Amino acid sequence: MSNKFSEIHFIQKEILKKLAFSAGGLRFKDLALSNLNSDLLNYHIKTLVKTKFISKSDSNYSLTDLGKEYVNTLNKDSLFAQAMAQTCVIIHGIRINDKNELEHLLCRRLVQPYFGKVSRITGKIQYGEDFESAAKRKLLEKTGLQAKNFVLERIYHKIGTDKNGNVLQDVIFYIFFVTDFFGELITKTETQENFWATSKQLIEDPTKYDRFQDMSVDDRRTPGKGIKVNEVKLITEGF
Repeated sequence: MSNKFSEIHFIQKEILKKLAFSAGGLRFKDLALSNLNSDLLNYHIKTLVKTKFISKSDSNYSLTDLGKEYVNTLNKDSLFAQAMAQTCVIIHGIRINDKNELEHLLCRRLVQPYFGKVSRITGKIQYGEDFESAAKRKLLEKTGLQAKNFVLERIYHKIGTDKNGNVLQDVIFYIFFVTDFFGELITKTETQENFWATSKQLIEDPTKYDRFQDMSVDDRRTPGKGIKVNEVKLITEGF
């Protein structure tokens, strides 16, 4: 559920649920709940009006756009927010060093889960944010760098489970091939260490560069053609 929503009282959820199944809104008496007196019902209805989840027209109450958005996040039976896949960006960043070697922009996680694992720069997409804007924002926030070229080249759905099949991670990644960096690299933050490394370094020293199990490296200097889409379900390592 979007973090723009604070937790809502269960009585208010019941009122919203009733309105969700109404085409033209409901009167006060139609919103009555069993074992709830009219004064308490009135309080919760007024609260929903004040917080702009419902509106009143004449004697009818109906969902606002915000209210419709909220009920769409709920399981209509349990009234709990439904678990949904996260959406994130990944920066497949490269540069050519003074030795004409291709280097990858990487980070080492300093926070759980996956503490110590090496990966590309990644981050969550904010509510209402387009993919490229998210990629540019996360690159700057996490590394201090900016770049001239962002090409969306892959959409990757990853479902990670434990050995018993319980889902631990469900993320849809939008992977950008990024080149022509500028700015000064932030080498360490509270949550990660940032660095450049060649594919040779990653392969020859797997202990130092303990990569995510599904992280591949290649020395392409240009993005692939078109946008590839794939998904994988795997037992997570290092979670």
